[in-house]
Amino acid sequence: MNQETIRKLTEMKMGGMADIYQQQSQNREYQKMDFDDRFQLLVDHEYDRRRSNKLERLIKQATLNEPAAAIEDIEYNPDRKLNKQLILELATGNYIQRHHNIILMGASRNGKTWIANAFGVQACRQFYNVKYIRLPELLDELTVAKFEADGSFRKLIQKYRKVDVLILDEWLLSKLPEEHVMLILEIIESRLKSPLKWLFPNAILKYIKKPTDYYFCNNLGSVNRAVHFTSEFRQIKIHLINFWGNDLKIQAMSSCI
Repeated sequence: MNQETIRKLTEMKMGGMADIYQQQSQNREYQKMDFDDRFQLLVDHEYDRRRSNKLERLIKQATLNEPAAAIEDIEYNPDRKLNKQLILELATGNYIQRHHNIILMGASRNGKTWIANAFGVQACRQFYNVKYIRLPELLDELTVAKFEADGSFRKLIQKYRKVDVLILDEWLLSKLPEEHVMLILEIIESRLKSPLKWLFPNAILKYIKKPTDYYFCNNLGSVNRAVHFTSEFRQIKIHLINFWGNDLKIQAMSSCI
């Protein structure tokens, strides 16, 4: 076993290759393999190690409150009235590639946040950047940054603009003061100008005439239906996962955020 080779591999941050190289050196069975097969094992081990580390890092950076949530663990009990076909289709990540959005809606304590986190974990598995945050925390963060003179506010807007999948919990459960509405519109506008994606847990959208009259209420929704909203920048497409079933109707306005 060449210690200098192991040192160089470690120095180049190829610890996976260094580990499997040591195993190969200590096991005579590997000596019977040709060079290409042995080298393939080295590369595969390093590749898998890096992907595993990247996934772990993405999940940590996402700040999910349920990092162990998984799409495959969702329970489709009859009383939850979940559309399994829709959820499994969205789990493929096609909504991200197509720049679609997801709204989860239903009564309190029925697992909306957990499922939102499951979608976040699934996006991490597909190596997208994800960020989970409660709306009150986001508003606090934006409010503090707004009054800083060092450009913190614009930097914060850019931070959220670059996230592939943004998960907002406790999304506008009540009407907000005008200054908070304008802060949210700053982020919405920045993301609408980019090919990035939104994921809205418990977000229910309604449009009134003025920007300061945007608010969300609990009387809209439909399972297994994509609603098309038109904006100044591009068409926004929303998938609704409704825990109340498909008995509610959606009112789509001609111009919505």
